[in-house]
Amino acid sequence: MSKETNIDQCLHRGHRERMRKRFAENGGRDLEDHELLELLLYYVIPRADTNKLAHNLLNEFGSFREVLNADPARIEQVVGAGKATATFLSVLFAVKKRADTQKYSRRRFVADSIHSVGNYLVDYFSDSHDEEICMMMLDNSLKLIGFKTVSCGSVNSVSLDVRAMTKFAVVANATYVILAHNHPSGKADPSPEDKQLTTEAQAALDAVGITLIDHIVVNNIGFRPTMYMRSFSTRNPEYLKLYKKFYEGF
Repeated sequence: MSKETNIDQCLHRGHRERMRKRFAENGGRDLEDHELLELLLYYVIPRADTNKLAHNLLNEFGSFREVLNADPARIEQVVGAGKATATFLSVLFAVKKRADTQKYSRRRFVADSIHSVGNYLVDYFSDSHDEEICMMMLDNSLKLIGFKTVSCGSVNSVSLDVRAMTKFAVVANATYVILAHNHPSGKADPSPEDKQLTTEAQAALDAVGITLIDHIVVNNIGFRPTMYMRSFSTRNPEYLKLYKKFYEGF
């Protein structure tokens, strides 16, 4: 190893230590986006300089948020990145998304209104580029006891695995289910395919004694319930009471 190389490594090591110290002092509040990303990349690239890669990623995707939300295949193509970096950033995004869904404590969140549920789902889907079907599993008091991604698809299509959905609900001992999926590049208005999916899901859950409250379609700014305009003529009084309260003010 040359003397110049050894000096460069010592300077780089000192830089990393200074960056970590700055972060420790105030949680990174004084760090620029590229500096915070550079610091983050230390944990996947243990020796090389990550400053240039941080700049390359921000230049490619436009913001820190979009770097975390980027397609791993596109991250791999950025100069200085690779599969390990792409995987690391994708895992970090998945962790963030999981944490976001749990900021409503499962012991406290009650799905007793279309507004609270809709806001929860808009928040959850806010970073999704592809269509995804999720289910909220509720007990008999409408408390959230489970949240599960059932299917993932492309930008404009997704299919529902009805058997998997039903199994998840039964295992969770759910009394009610709210199904949800997103239209990342379109309106929140339910399509004919969305309505057919709702019919299939309702039949499958009815068969095991679980009630589908609604299938809610979400985009970046709002939501629409698929079953809001349905007929209640065959439902029992308690079921009708539930629905009246759930949709109040919608």
